[in-house]
Formats: sequence, C-alpha cells, structure tokens
Amino acid sequence: MVKNPFQVCQAVAVTLLACTQADDAQDSIQMLYEQKVASIIPWSGATAEDVQSYISTLKGDGTWAEVNYATGCDAQRANWPAGVGHWNRILAMAAAYHGAPGAEEYTKNPELRGAISRAMEYWFANDFRNCTHITARAYTVFYRDPQPSYSAGANTMEIASIGITAGLLENNRTGNTTRLFDAFERIHNGLVIENEDRVDGVKPDGSFHQHIGIIYNGNYGAVYASNVRAVELQARNTMFQANQTGRDVLGLLTEGTRWMIFSDPVAGKHYWDYTVVPRFIAFALADNQATSGIGGNITEIRVLGDAWNQAQMQRFARDLGPVPTSVNAGPLIGNRMFWNSDYMVHRTKDTITTLKLISSRTKTSECVNTQNPYGFHLSDGVMYQYSTGAEYHDMWATFDWNLAPGSTTDYNGALVQMTLVWRL
Repeated sequence: MVKNPFQVCQAVAVTLLACTQADDAQDSIQMLYEQKVASIIPWSGATAEDVQSYISTLKGDGTWAEVNYATGCDAQRANWPAGVGHWNRILAMAAAYHGAPGAEEYTKNPELRGAISRAMEYWFANDFRNCTHITARAYTVFYRDPQPSYSAGANTMEIASIGITAGLLENNRTGNTTRLFDAFERIHNGLVIENEDRVDGVKPDGSFHQHIGIIYNGNYGAVYASNVRAVELQARNTMFQANQTGRDVLGLLTEGTRWMIFSDPVAGKHYWDYTVVPRFIAFALADNQATSGIGGNITEIRVLGDAWNQAQMQRFARDLGPVPTSVNAGPLIGNRMFWNSDYMVHRTKDTITTLKLISSRTKTSECVNTQNPYGFHLSDGVMYQYSTGAEYHDMWATFDWNLAPGSTTDYNGALVQMTLVWRL
C-alpha cells in the first residue's frame, strides 16, 4: 500500500521537530545547570581557611560545636540557626570540592568529601521530616489539595526554586524536564501584579504584601526579588527564562522598593525603612536580620538589569551600588504614595520621611514566632524621619510602644501586647 506523500512528509517533519525540541530542552537543561552552579559558587563563602576550619572542627557525629542545634519551642523558627549554620558550612565545603576560587586546593579532595558526607548524614538521620529525597519532598507541597497558606507569595518562589534543583538532579543528573517546566511555570505565574486587596505578592503600586495585607518589601519581598533574580540569571538564554511581562513586574517591584531604603553613611550601609520589615523590627543589628541592612547582591541586580535592558534594575544598582555619602543614596528625590499599602515616602536631598496608616486594604504589623509582641500600633500614623540614618538603630528594646512616633492613639487605650486578635 502506497502511503500519502503528504502524510509521510508530515510525519517526518513532526519527528524532526520533536527531536529538535528535545535537543533544545536538553541544551537548556545543561545550560541551566552550568549557570546555576556558577551562581552558587560566589556566595558560598568558600575559602581555604574556612574549609580547613570546618573539616577540623567537625565532630565525629557530623555536627559542629559552634552551631546552635536547638529545636522545638525553644528554637528560633524563622532563619533557624541549626539549618542556617549547619548547611552554610556544607555549602562552602561543597563549593570548595567543586573548585571554588580561593579554595582550589580542596578540589576533589577525598577528606573534604568524607566530611561533607558525614555532615549530611547527621542531618538526614536526625531530622524526622527529611530524607535523602529532600528536594523532591519539599516540592510536593504544591501537590496538596488544598495547598497550605504558607505556599503563597514569597514562599511560592522559595519552594519552586527547590523544584528547579530537584529537576536538575533527577534522572541521574540528566534532568527532569517535566518538573523543571512545572517549577518555572509556578515562578512565572507568581510574577504578576496582584490587584486584589489582601492577596500576597507584587501590588500595582510597587509594594509587596505577605501574610494577607502586610507590606513586606524589606523582608519577604526582598527575599522574593532576590530569588527571582537568581533564578532568572541561571535561566538566561534558555527556554525557561521569563517573558517581558514577568520582567516588567520585577522592574516595578525593584523601583518601588528603591523608595523604601535609607542609608547610614557612617556605617557605609543601606537599610530598610522600619515600616517595611514588620515583625523583624524586633531584631538587633547584631542578629543579622532585616534590620541589619538590605542585604542582597547589587552586582546581581546590575547584571540582570543589563541582560534584560531593564531600566529600573539598572537605576537601583547605579544608586545603591556605591558606598553612601548621605541618608538619601542616589539621591532619589520626591514623594511617592503606595496606595495599596497605605504607605507614603517623602525624600529630599538630605532627609527621608515615611508614614504608615491602615485601612480595609491592609493589616497592621504582626507578631509571629513571638517576634514583635508589642507592635500593634505600628500602622496608626507612625512616621519615621531619617537625616543621619542612625536615628533608630537598636532602640527597640527601650521603645515605648504606646508612643510610636506620629501615632494618633490614646496612651494605653489598647492592649499593645501580642494577642490572638491581632496576631492572626
């Protein structure tokens, strides 16, 4: 039987297209893997001195005496010291094993590999929630019905980025295309403007909400933006990278966030306005939390801004890259109202003033993990004014929470201490 020549040609074309797409996907996976590894090495903190110290101080059971392994009610939940301390050391050692600059002598070092294995084995043996499939298990949160509330906003990005790592490592490191596409789709589906009130994410005015109506550009929003930038740098020139719509949303968030930063020229650092770090206001500078500086990687912002030709990111890097010489780095001058967040910023050449109110659109600050137990009035007309940048450093332990600057409430007119009424 003679086949229709058109059908034969069509079948050949479809086969060639499928093969090409498969090749493109594999090329993209390989490029994504290489760019991800390259992005991890610089911020791993790997130095020969540190790696030697980590090896020599690692105990026989796979722990370090310097790490606080407290768990349960006595442990700090956000930025858990056990997880951060233990895994940051493993990360630095793994980077050195890979050949990180400054620690090349440990490349493929068998003693180092043994130390890494011992530290990881301790973790997997002692944390009942984990197993050797830690990345895949973490990603399964997305498959629950209904999904837990903590999987929204910035946390979506965190979990999806774990899925990217899993997708690159699965199938004996050839990659799991299905998981990678799913993870990037979830990231890009979240890289949108959330117009509805009390919905977490990037708002039309450039603010960022987390925990259903709380402005959080200085913590959850900053982490979210940093993670998106990291993922998009890793995905450059692959089929996984964001489209123009997503790029514009990240630009909007970056531009809005730029207004919420003040500088301390004596310290030589940039800081978040205290309104946009809600419960993290309770931390001292020494705690290395959101009050300790804006963190992040300015170079990363500049590189992605240049790669995308994204003006907002380029301006952010230009203004905040140099060591500040005044409270208003840049400088950025003018007035901006963040109407979705009941929040206003006024900037002059030498001063920055911020004002926070509350309405049906928003919520006040929060108390979670016993942090910020007295912050009930922090949206009641509270005004911060900066001229040196050092005005409020480490003052919160002595703060009268009934007299928040600018607040319009009666003294002791409401219970300021943490209660279920305002915590939830």
